[in-house]
Amino acid sequence: MTLQQKYRTEYVISDLLTTSLAVYLFNIIRFHLIEHAHISYGSVGAFIASTTVISGQIIIPLVMMLVYYLSGFYNDVFSKSRVNVFNTTLLSAFIGTTIILLLMLINDLTIDRTRDYSVVASLFVLLFGLVFIPRIIITRHIFKKIRRGDIYFPSIIVGHEALTDSFYASIPDFTASGMRPVALCDVNFESAASNTTSHGLDIIAPNDIEQYCDTHSIAPPYESP
Repeated sequence: MTLQQKYRTEYVISDLLTTSLAVYLFNIIRFHLIEHAHISYGSVGAFIASTTVISGQIIIPLVMMLVYYLSGFYNDVFSKSRVNVFNTTLLSAFIGTTIILLLMLINDLTIDRTRDYSVVASLFVLLFGLVFIPRIIITRHIFKKIRRGDIYFPSIIVGHEALTDSFYASIPDFTASGMRPVALCDVNFESAASNTTSHGLDIIAPNDIEQYCDTHSIAPPYESP
């Protein structure tokens, strides 16, 4: 399992568990806010154990997982920012709440708009808050490992060999962003015959980038100085 797959799995498991918890807590709140639930079931235990609620407890998390997937949240776990996590989670919670309202909660609506808004708001807050907290914890953990250099991405610097010594001295600073330069693509080189090393970096020609990336498992794009 690659690191990408490892952390993507952590996000998926976290989202599934927290979304299921959010739905469970929402059903408890829903029982206390909706009058006909009291009349029909009498107790919160009977309401939670009803076939309709159990079906929703299974279906809603699956629907939300589809929303999370379509949002692109699982595409690249290493390029996320805190703002990106916040915005994506907020949008997913809004879309999920709208879908659930239209497909499953429409019959719960009454002439009491304040109560209806409370039901919808509680679902949104739970879907956002409970999912966001573990997501940001995982994201911060990834950030820390990248800054320490535990997670890094072999990178190619595009430029020319006659770079200043100050630039080469700054190479260790790249580790804070997760990059670990392994080669310099010298735009003045024309063929593999010119390949050499300088300051610990392989010097390669532009025509050799694809072969070098395949050999060293480097994925584009490349970082320029």
